[in-house]
Amino acid sequence: MSKSLHSGSTRRLFGLLSLRRPEQWQEVSQAAIARCESLVSELLVQPPSVDTIHGLDEISDTICQSYDTAEFCRNVHSCEDWQAAAQQACIKLGGYVHKLNIDEQLYNHLVRALDKHSSAVRGFAAGGVGDSRCVEGYTPEALRVGYTLKHDFEKAGIHLQEDQRSRLTALVDLERRIGMQIGQNLKTPSKLGYLDMDVSGQRKANEQRSKLPLSQGSSSRRVTLDSGTLHSILRKEPYAQQREKAFTAGYSTPRDNVHLLEDLVGTRYEMAQLMGAPSYAHYTLKNATLAGCPEAVESFLLELLAAIQPKVEEEVNILRRYKAKHLGRSTVGLQLDAWDRLFYMRVAQEAECPLDYAATAAHFHAQGCIQGFKELLKAIMGIQIVEMPLEPGEGWAERVQKLALEHEDEGRLGIIYLDLYPRPGKMGGATHFTLQCGRRLRDGSYQEPVVALVCSFGLSSGGLMSPDQAKTLFHEFGHALHSLLSRTEFQHLAGTRGPMDLMEVPSHVVERFANSPAVLKSCMRHHISGRPMGSVMVGDLQRSQGLFDGLNLHQQVVDALVDQRLHGVRGANPASTESIVHDVLQQFSPFSFAQGVTPHARFQHFVGYGAAYFSYPYAMALSSAIWQQYFPDGRMNRASGDHVRQTMLKVGSASEPVAYVEGILGKGHLEPVGCGHKPQIRSLLTELGIT
Repeated sequence: MSKSLHSGSTRRLFGLLSLRRPEQWQEVSQAAIARCESLVSELLVQPPSVDTIHGLDEISDTICQSYDTAEFCRNVHSCEDWQAAAQQACIKLGGYVHKLNIDEQLYNHLVRALDKHSSAVRGFAAGGVGDSRCVEGYTPEALRVGYTLKHDFEKAGIHLQEDQRSRLTALVDLERRIGMQIGQNLKTPSKLGYLDMDVSGQRKANEQRSKLPLSQGSSSRRVTLDSGTLHSILRKEPYAQQREKAFTAGYSTPRDNVHLLEDLVGTRYEMAQLMGAPSYAHYTLKNATLAGCPEAVESFLLELLAAIQPKVEEEVNILRRYKAKHLGRSTVGLQLDAWDRLFYMRVAQEAECPLDYAATAAHFHAQGCIQGFKELLKAIMGIQIVEMPLEPGEGWAERVQKLALEHEDEGRLGIIYLDLYPRPGKMGGATHFTLQCGRRLRDGSYQEPVVALVCSFGLSSGGLMSPDQAKTLFHEFGHALHSLLSRTEFQHLAGTRGPMDLMEVPSHVVERFANSPAVLKSCMRHHISGRPMGSVMVGDLQRSQGLFDGLNLHQQVVDALVDQRLHGVRGANPASTESIVHDVLQQFSPFSFAQGVTPHARFQHFVGYGAAYFSYPYAMALSSAIWQQYFPDGRMNRASGDHVRQTMLKVGSASEPVAYVEGILGKGHLEPVGCGHKPQIRSLLTELGIT
């Protein structure tokens, strides 16, 4: 797509910003900064009050709309010029955000506004002496926003000496740039590398069955080691030497990311030290998450690992049995290698849970899955999803879709853009971008939330998805619902703008519907005949998908432990990231460790979820409790849907973490550890069949 895609357009790119050419990102970022400067001046001339909190929230919303949209553009736009211009805007706007976060005048004004309320409350408590005007408008949500903003200022080092503050500013900028480069390397083919796979004799038939490209007239094929191709090879390749070759080559790149991750971890540790925290994990979790401290996280992860270990061993033995059968050997002393995992999982699934994959996939057409989600949302919450046309210049690539959410009584609730298919230069994986948060505006109206869901589904020629891809799509729809159905007064607490270890809970609840019998039978229809999936096929699919639930969970927990150890307390001579990863895998992985590989170089969650990747297993534990309490067997119950909408989605992040969980589930689902909390795991273990 050319750089002039929007040159003749009168419509705003993404429907939000007046952009027709990539160079205009500079104008957009400067305009956002100028508007914020005006709002800052306006705020500081007024006496401290609850209006101070509203003013700071408006400043935050103004800068976030530009920054978040630039971040989105640099990751997904189909033109390199747009991506490069958006990246420069991100750097400029990110620097301005940090400048605001260390503005002493703003901080002191906020502190005085909060102190005014506290003094009035103390006066009333002491005998009714106080000015009632000093508490008007200080709703619980306003106070939570105020104290959250105060924490943000302090986390940015507002209290530091000038030289320390300058150093922290430089480190924040460095962390941002390193993270961007890690992400860029993961979508650059030359950084991911290539592999020449041997093809000869009998192997040619295997290659053709794998549907990977053959070089004409050659006994080898060259493949790019992107995540999708690497996963396909490791899942389908029957020859161990070829799998080992692919695994070793793939998980040794991007080599630059190994050094970048080393720099990222060191930068974060120095940031924490400047702030007086013993580690980056302490710095990140304190006063900002349900976990509250690394001790709660470590306790949860180790407890969960121990509880699922018997199930993991059972599943490992299944893999060993199929490897022995494949090689014609005994299971005694037979080692499972890291490159065996995906291949023998597939072999075991096909043998233990025979499934007609073609017939099953016919029920997972991409547009059919979107239609299935529409029907689900209508059934459980009375919300319709309506397709809307894109105006000229509003899109950024081919096949982008625009959907509006409309409630049967409340009207339009927000907008979702869908960008589901891969293309050169686009980020891999799946994620949710907030382009505009909801909030109450000065005139009393409500600002419409806008989000984008980005995936890179490599579909069949008929547009069919796999069941796993459908689950991923529902997961991202869960994030979208959290953002769009939130109705907070302030954008600072809208939707997913909250504790890292809670923002994954709604998405994990929603993804469960993609594998529930009720939804599969009623919402997932054959893309040609329109017939729903039959009971036998539903049962086969569920057994196949659940065969290795223990190992899949185990992998996430181990990844979370790696993340915690990377961002934990460091000694005088800290271990390298490679040795930390090696030690954790040696201790906990049931597969032999492949020397020389660097799997952490491909794990982008270390950038966005530094010291917080445990949020995924936390969310699995909490979502399993929500599922069993409100949607047993995946039943599409309207009363339960409305309850979850009110307690899990509509409140956004306006509640304190413990109150949020108890508001959904009631008491008894959290356990205090140190200065934080961990979820009970009993519901998750029940789901896994562990008693």
